[in-house]
Amino acid sequence: MIRAALIALLPFVSTGAAGAMCFEPSEPYCVRSSNTFEDRYAFDSCLREMEAYRNGVTAFQSCREDEIAEIQDEIQCALRTLEEAVKLWNCRAKGGTLCP
Repeated sequence: MIRAALIALLPFVSTGAAGAMCFEPSEPYCVRSSNTFEDRYAFDSCLREMEAYRNGVTAFQSCREDEIAEIQDEIQCALRTLEEAVKLWNCRAKGGTLCP
Protein backbone atom coordinates (compact mmCIF):
# COMPACT_ATOMS: atom_id res chain seq x y z
CA MET A 1 0.00 0.00 0.00
CA ILE A 2 2.81 2.39 0.86
CA ARG A 3 4.61 1.54 -2.38
CA ALA A 4 1.48 2.29 -4.39
CA ALA A 5 1.21 5.65 -2.66
CA LEU A 6 4.86 6.41 -3.42
CA ILE A 7 4.43 5.45 -7.06
CA ALA A 8 1.39 7.72 -7.29
CA LEU A 9 3.45 10.62 -5.95
CA LEU A 10 6.39 10.18 -8.34
CA PRO A 11 5.03 12.43 -11.10
CA PHE A 12 4.73 15.27 -8.59
CA VAL A 13 8.20 15.03 -7.08
CA SER A 14 10.18 14.24 -10.22
CA THR A 15 12.62 16.98 -11.12
CA GLY A 16 13.88 15.45 -14.34
CA ALA A 17 13.69 16.69 -17.89
CA ALA A 18 10.07 15.68 -18.41
CA GLY A 19 9.17 18.42 -15.95
CA ALA A 20 11.16 20.85 -18.05
CA MET A 21 9.97 22.28 -21.31
CA CYS A 22 11.92 21.51 -24.45
CA PHE A 23 11.84 24.27 -27.02
CA GLU A 24 12.94 23.82 -30.61
CA PRO A 25 14.96 26.88 -31.60
CA SER A 26 14.04 28.95 -34.61
CA GLU A 27 16.24 28.99 -37.66
CA PRO A 28 18.12 32.30 -37.97
CA TYR A 29 16.51 34.75 -40.36
CA CYS A 30 19.83 35.47 -42.02
CA VAL A 31 19.98 31.96 -43.51
CA ARG A 32 16.97 32.40 -45.78
CA SER A 33 17.23 36.12 -46.30
CA SER A 34 17.50 37.22 -49.92
CA ASN A 35 20.24 39.63 -48.92
CA THR A 36 23.80 38.54 -49.39
CA PHE A 37 26.38 39.29 -46.74
CA GLU A 38 27.10 42.94 -47.45
CA ASP A 39 30.16 43.05 -45.24
CA ARG A 40 32.24 41.10 -42.77
CA TYR A 41 30.01 42.21 -39.87
CA ALA A 42 26.88 40.71 -41.51
CA PHE A 43 28.76 37.49 -42.24
CA ASP A 44 30.13 37.20 -38.70
CA SER A 45 26.76 38.06 -37.19
CA CYS A 46 24.99 35.33 -39.17
CA LEU A 47 27.77 32.89 -38.32
CA ARG A 48 27.22 33.58 -34.60
CA GLU A 49 23.48 33.09 -35.06
CA MET A 50 24.11 29.78 -36.82
CA GLU A 51 26.41 28.62 -34.02
CA ALA A 52 23.77 29.55 -31.44
CA TYR A 53 21.14 27.77 -33.53
CA ARG A 54 23.28 24.61 -33.71
CA ASN A 55 23.80 24.72 -29.93
CA GLY A 56 20.07 25.23 -29.45
CA VAL A 57 19.18 22.25 -31.64
CA THR A 58 21.70 20.10 -29.75
CA ALA A 59 20.17 21.17 -26.43
CA PHE A 60 16.67 20.50 -27.80
CA GLN A 61 17.74 17.01 -28.90
CA SER A 62 19.22 16.26 -25.49
CA CYS A 63 16.13 17.54 -23.71
CA ARG A 64 13.81 15.40 -25.84
CA GLU A 65 16.01 12.31 -25.34
CA ASP A 66 15.79 12.88 -21.57
CA GLU A 67 12.00 13.11 -21.87
CA ILE A 68 11.91 9.84 -23.81
CA ALA A 69 14.03 8.12 -21.15
CA GLU A 70 11.74 9.38 -18.38
CA ILE A 71 8.64 8.26 -20.28
CA GLN A 72 10.16 4.81 -20.74
CA ASP A 73 10.90 4.68 -16.99
CA GLU A 74 7.30 5.65 -16.22
CA ILE A 75 6.00 2.94 -18.56
CA GLN A 76 8.25 0.31 -16.93
CA CYS A 77 7.01 1.39 -13.50
CA ALA A 78 3.38 1.09 -14.66
CA LEU A 79 4.08 -2.37 -16.10
CA ARG A 80 5.67 -3.52 -12.83
CA THR A 81 2.66 -2.22 -10.90
CA LEU A 82 0.34 -4.06 -13.30
CA GLU A 83 2.34 -7.27 -12.86
CA GLU A 84 2.05 -6.99 -9.06
CA ALA A 85 -1.70 -6.36 -9.36
CA VAL A 86 -2.15 -9.40 -11.62
CA LYS A 87 -0.23 -11.61 -9.15
CA LEU A 88 -2.38 -10.36 -6.29
CA TRP A 89 -5.58 -10.85 -8.28
CA ASN A 90 -4.53 -14.39 -9.26
CA CYS A 91 -3.78 -15.21 -5.63
CA ARG A 92 -7.14 -13.91 -4.47
CA ALA A 93 -8.94 -15.60 -7.39
CA LYS A 94 -7.49 -18.93 -6.23
CA GLY A 95 -9.02 -18.32 -2.81
CA GLY A 96 -5.85 -17.14 -1.11
CA THR A 97 -6.38 -15.23 2.11
CA LEU A 98 -2.73 -14.46 2.78
CA CYS A 99 -1.96 -12.80 -0.52
CA PRO A 100 0.92 -10.32 -0.48
